[in-house]
Amino acid sequence: MTKEKTYKLLQQRTHKDDVQTRAAWYVFEDGVLIYKCFALELPDKGNQRRVSCIPEDKYKARKCLGSHSFKYVHFDILGVPDRDCIKIHIGNFIDTIKQQSAGCQFPGSRFGDINGDGYVEILDSKATLQRLVEILPDEFIIEIRYNGNI
Repeated sequence: MTKEKTYKLLQQRTHKDDVQTRAAWYVFEDGVLIYKCFALELPDKGNQRRVSCIPEDKYKARKCLGSHSFKYVHFDILGVPDRDCIKIHIGNFIDTIKQQSAGCQFPGSRFGDINGDGYVEILDSKATLQRLVEILPDEFIIEIRYNGNI
């Protein structure tokens, strides 16, 4: 009998400021690193709905085949205290001018300033999400930690 593989997405937050939070994502299969990418999310404002990133902790995540707002496969992050509808979906901007998140996380391959406003955006979000959908199972654990500004 074949043992079922275990998957974990480790999110290491590396930068927090008043506008956004940046992180590196590491996907592990049976404890072995199989994929690395990055994430962009809202700043830490005490877990306030629609304006804050979610607290550091371990959460269950589940693949979602589509929703009212997102007509493509994405992920739901479950069990966030006092929050619901937290997703991992396609996006680029979390800044003072253009906002695409209400608490969700955007995956990408790298950071860059797309529109020249001085704020970092996440790049290649669609392709990165598609890769995550390919390699992650229907349910997995996401562990969020803060490593400090680097």
